Amino acid sequence: MPSHPPYTRIGIVYGHGGFYENHWQTWLARECEKAGLETHYPDLPEPKKPILAEWIDALKKDMPVVDDKTALVGHSLGCAAILHWLKSPTIKTVGSVILVGPAAEGNVAQSKLSFLTPFHQNLDLQVVRKKAKQIELFASDEDIWMSLDDSKKLAQELGARLHVFHNAGHLSINHGYTSFPEVLELIVGKTNEKANQSGNESH
Repeated sequence: MPSHPPYTRIGIVYGHGGFYENHWQTWLARECEKAGLETHYPDLPEPKKPILAEWIDALKKDMPVVDDKTALVGHSLGCAAILHWLKSPTIKTVGSVILVGPAAEGNVAQSKLSFLTPFHQNLDLQVVRKKAKQIELFASDEDIWMSLDDSKKLAQELGARLHVFHNAGHLSINHGYTSFPEVLELIVGKTNEKANQSGNESH
């Protein structure tokens, strides 16, 4: 790892269900700590029955400083939480936003997790686009929570660079994602660790 990572602070926001020891998010938090980053991986309230306002309040308290040396990483529901969080007027800019496997409002509304729909409503993507110096979106071509077409549309609306992984499900531990070197590299720079997943493209 480089001696001077591009960012000095990272916030990692998990999805519905909360913390899992063998999830790539937990691995990422440990790797960022090893690289010397100020690492925030908060335990959010009621992760199985989350309330948006409570999550945003917890994120603000856990990470009061967000600036151009900050990278924010979210998975699934955590992506929506970050997008809402960035509407906060106290956040003027953020170095990088990395969204992994976000979910589409329609997919959530029609599922057994429809109570999570408020997380995906009233987003202001233009505000996020203006505040974030860099936005990366990691998507799968077989994610039940967001189609590839919707992922492409979201990336376009955010001005994000889109990374497409083939046959990767929801980019979670259910599809073998216990680490995510591609995300780590965006935060700390080039690493020697090779990805344990393959078949992705960026465009």
